[in-house]
Amino acid sequence: MKGMTFGATLKQLRKEQGIRQKDLAKILQVDESTISSYERGIRHPSRNVLKTLASFFNVSTDSLLNVSTLDHGMEGFLKGYNVPLLGRASAGSGAFAEENIEEILVSDCEADFALKVHGDSMSPILPDQSVILVKKVLSNKFKNSDIGVVIVRHEESMVKYVHFHKEGVWLISENKAYTPVFFSQDDWMDSCELVGKVVECRIRF
Repeated sequence: MKGMTFGATLKQLRKEQGIRQKDLAKILQVDESTISSYERGIRHPSRNVLKTLASFFNVSTDSLLNVSTLDHGMEGFLKGYNVPLLGRASAGSGAFAEENIEEILVSDCEADFALKVHGDSMSPILPDQSVILVKKVLSNKFKNSDIGVVIVRHEESMVKYVHFHKEGVWLISENKAYTPVFFSQDDWMDSCELVGKVVECRIRF
C-alpha cells in the first residue's frame, strides 16, 4: 500500500475483507455516502473514526493514513487541525446561526469552525451547499478584500465580502444579482458582529 492515498488504502482493505460500503458504514455509524467520500478523497475521517477503522482492519493508524506527497489532504490531520462544523451561514437572505456540532472536519489551515453555505449569493466562489472554514479575527485585522462571516441582528449568520468605511459597513455578494447591504456605524455596533474570515471552501457532492 506504499504510495497510496488514504482513500485508496481504505478501499483496498475493505475489498480484501469482502466488506461492502454499506456494511462498513453501519460499523462506523455513518452514511454509506460518507464511506464513498472517504474512498474518493473528498472527505477525511475524524480521529475517532480513524482509530475505529485501524482497529477493525487490524492495522496501525500510520499505515492506514499512509501519508505521501500525493495525499496532501491528510496533512491537516497530522497537524491536528480538527474543525467543528457548527451549522450554516447564509449566502442569500439570511439563516440562523446554529451552534450544534454536526461533525468534525480536518484541515491543513488553522480554522476555528466550519459552516455550511445556503444560497447562491456568493456563487461561484462559495457555491450553495459548500462548506466554509472560518478563522476568528478582530475587525481591525480584517481586510476589505476578505470574505467574512457576520452575525446580523443578533441571529442570522451571513457570508459576504465585508467592507468597512467611515460611514458604515457594506456586505457585498459575489453574485451581482444580489444588492449590497449597508449598515450605518450605529446599526452595525448595535446589531451586527464580524465573527471571522473565510479561509477555505470545500465543495460537497
